[in-house]
This record gives sequence, structure tokens and C-alpha cells, in this order.
Amino acid sequence: KNAYLTLLTRGSYLPGVIILAHSLRKVGTRYPLIVAVTPSLPKACVDVLVAEGLRVEVVAAIVPVWATEKEGGKDGKRNRGAMVADRFEDTWTKLVAFSHDDDDNDGATTIPMIPRRSMIPLTSPLQRILLLDADLLLLHPLDPLFTLPLPSTHIAATPACICNLDSQPWAPIFWTPSNCAFTHYPPSPHPLSHHPHHPPPPLTPLPPPPTPTLNSGLLLLHPSLPLFSSLLTTIHTSPLSPTLQFPDQDLLSDVFRGKWWPLGWMWNAVKTMRYWHPGVWRDGSVRVVHYIVEKPWEVRRGEEGEDAVTVGWWWREWE
Repeated sequence: KNAYLTLLTRGSYLPGVIILAHSLRKVGTRYPLIVAVTPSLPKACVDVLVAEGLRVEVVAAIVPVWATEKEGGKDGKRNRGAMVADRFEDTWTKLVAFSHDDDDNDGATTIPMIPRRSMIPLTSPLQRILLLDADLLLLHPLDPLFTLPLPSTHIAATPACICNLDSQPWAPIFWTPSNCAFTHYPPSPHPLSHHPHHPPPPLTPLPPPPTPTLNSGLLLLHPSLPLFSSLLTTIHTSPLSPTLQFPDQDLLSDVFRGKWWPLGWMWNAVKTMRYWHPGVWRDGSVRVVHYIVEKPWEVRRGEEGEDAVTVGWWWREWE
């Protein structure tokens, strides 16, 4: 009744999915990984997934109605709203994870004003899903997260690091170190140490971060077709939808405000935290590394810069 799920929509992320699956097997997970793919993914990529022994399920891409309009007339680009980069337009489709409902129905929910093509549910009912981005590397098991006493109306995720120490011009005004949850973390006793791994801290919720923004790279959720329907309605019709900079992440932060369990940093350790929050980070405590922005398979060996250590972990598994 539990499973991991990741989304693959373009071939450039195939190396990430392969290593994600490899690392899940290596740490000895009890639960299967489902790779949700959209019809636009080249067949050659699907063939690789199948050859790797992965379970592949085809889902319809979620494209907001407003995003089908062209900017600057019919020859303009697709309207992407306020999102910070084109690569995030596929992240709406991550929300198909909520359609993997455990209820006894065929998924034939009717939603006014929502294209039926967006209502293709995944094929096997599940009680809990850990939704994982394709740019993650597991160093230790995640299975304990499935045991969280999480209400069915809630999700669990790590807070987002919103320090904006590289002064990105697109960042919201509230993205400052004083508002970042990790600024207020107690320091680790041996930051950046390579001591043997210690058990993670007890799975108890952390205090709410100053600004409740989650990182959707790792998300524990209860599938629910009614909730999926509600999310689709918001995506397609809410005036909030085009204003979101990180589509799925910002939407979930808003919809689940007051209803998400903040996980410890080590369950979704964004690579930049190693030098942005050196007092918190501890190599031996990392459960999952999240390779945001530049991907390790796109970086030449010897040119990793500040990310040399964490990128090296990824390449160690690839080689």
C-alpha cells in the first residue's frame, strides 16, 4: 500500500532517474518505485527504464488552461506565468501522485471546466506515496517516513531554504536568511564531519518555519481523488495559479498551509545547504541529497566548484 513515485517528462533527466532507482535498491527499500512518464517522453527513454526493471506508468501532462494561451499572439511562446524557468512547467504534472487513490473507484471523477485528458489516474491504488524528484540521491533508507503518524489531510516535507544568498533577482522579497527555517536550526555537533552515520532524530514535527514554504523535492502524501480534483481546479481556474514561481511547490505550500509536517533537513538535503548552512549540515546525517539547479550529470569532473563533495557522491554511484 506504499510506494515511491517520480516523474520523468524529458530525456535530459533520465540519468537522474536511473541513479535514484539504483540508490533506492542499494539502501534496501521495501517499497516499489513507480516512474510516471508523459506521452512526450521518447520511446528510447522508456525502453531504458523498462530495461532497468522499473515500473513505468503513462500519465497525461497537466497543462493549465491559461498556459495554452500564447504570449504575443499565435507566434509567441506559451504563457508560463510567473514561473522562474521553463523547466518548471512540467512540475504541475507531479501532482498526479494525488490521483493514486485507495478508494474503490475507477477514477472517473467529473470536474467542471477541467479537460478530461488531465484526469488519467495512476493505475494502482495506494495509501501513501513518497513523491521524489528525479535529481535526488539516497544515502540511507527513507522507508521510516511511511510510518509517520500523518493525518490523511496532511503532507510531510522539509522546509525550503529561502536564504537567497546568491541574490537571485527573481526571489520574493521575503526570501532572506532571517526568514529561512534553517537559520533557526540548532547547530550540529560535528558539522561537515564524516563520522559514521547516526540514526536520524525522532520523527516528530519541527516547529513551523518563520515563513511556511516547503520544498517539494520530497513529499509524503495520501492519495485522494477529491483532493486531486480540487488541485486541478485551482491550477486551471484560480487567479493565484499564474503568479506562482515554483508551480507545484508554491501551490502545495498554500493549499496545505497549517497542514504540512516539517521534516528535518537531512531527509531532503539541498546541496547548497552544505555551504549556506555549514553549522547545520553534517555529511554523516544526510539521508537524501537534492541536486537543485545544475545537475551532477551535467557537470564535468573537476569542475564541480563548491558542490564537489556532493556531486562526487552522485558520480561514485554512476561509475
